[in-house]
Amino acid sequence: MDKPRHIPAASVFSHAKHGSYLRHYLMRRLRNAQDARDLAQEVWTRLLRVENPERVLEPIAYVRRAAANVLIEFRMRQAREPVTFDSETAESMAENPLHSTPDDMADRLGAQDQLQRLLSRLPRIQRQILLMRLCDGLTYAQIGKQLELTAGTAERYFFHAMNTVRAEKRN
Repeated sequence: MDKPRHIPAASVFSHAKHGSYLRHYLMRRLRNAQDARDLAQEVWTRLLRVENPERVLEPIAYVRRAAANVLIEFRMRQAREPVTFDSETAESMAENPLHSTPDDMADRLGAQDQLQRLLSRLPRIQRQILLMRLCDGLTYAQIGKQLELTAGTAERYFFHAMNTVRAEKRN
């Protein structure tokens, strides 16, 4: 009697077979390419940890369920970590209303609103890194340590966020 051979998880959950499906699934729900790539990486990591992949009868359904679970966790983290922006300009104008005209105040508040819109369009990780670098003055190594990333990855995300903000401002 032949012993069933072990089928590695990579052969059951193949990036070639399921990668396109997973990308489309995540993009339809996130509408953000960077978040979709990050979450896809998490899905593949989880799929590699499946102990008995040969028992999975419907790999595409398994991939979809894993992606749905990752999405749920991602949205829960987003809900717990809303973006807040404390504008020193608004505080200054509130403290010294005689030194600013209504037009100045409207311009500054409009700029603050534009900045908040730009930040909200960034993927969560890029937004965090951008704020940690610019507002808190942290180094890439410090940011990486806090977010469990390498300094190089933190730097790459920072520059990607800066390029996105610059491109948005030009439009």
